[in-house]
Amino acid sequence: MEHARLINRPEATSEGHAFGSPSHDFLLHQICSLSHRMRSIAYRTVLSEFGLDLRDWLVLSALAELDSASQRKLASHTSLDKVAVNRAATRLKDRELLRVHPNKRDGRSHLLSLSRAGSEIVDICSTQLQTMEHRILRSLSETQNDELSNILGRLAGALEEVELECDAGAFKLSELTSMHNQ
Repeated sequence: MEHARLINRPEATSEGHAFGSPSHDFLLHQICSLSHRMRSIAYRTVLSEFGLDLRDWLVLSALAELDSASQRKLASHTSLDKVAVNRAATRLKDRELLRVHPNKRDGRSHLLSLSRAGSEIVDICSTQLQTMEHRILRSLSETQNDELSNILGRLAGALEEVELECDAGAFKLSELTSMHNQ
């Protein structure tokens, strides 16, 4: 069996963020830190211009991808909880960025879709966020970008497996700890 190991980390980034304290040695910390910084930049440079927060953007972009969806489907697709999706949907409906349709399959729920104004905002924000992403990723070669994409995909798959094991009660921390100590 192949064992996981901690990834090699630089002593510090160009911004002086040191990796070396126990909390910084965890992949979870590094991913959360990078995600937080990227969200902050996205909000300051793009989303705030349109009066959106990250949850609003996640709902809008999911609807651009899905065409229409229930709030339950949006919660699953965005990894937001149902309350966060409901609040974002309410804000977006009030701003007329979403349309509400009856759900013919389930009369108890409604389907949400983008309005014309919502589609326009998604188009503008997507372009600006892609520019920001390209700016961040241009420090990597094409090969490194491909490797990063593959690694992120593999990590997402591994997380899905762990999530299923957790949901089924099959994920045991004691087994993981004994594997790590070998």
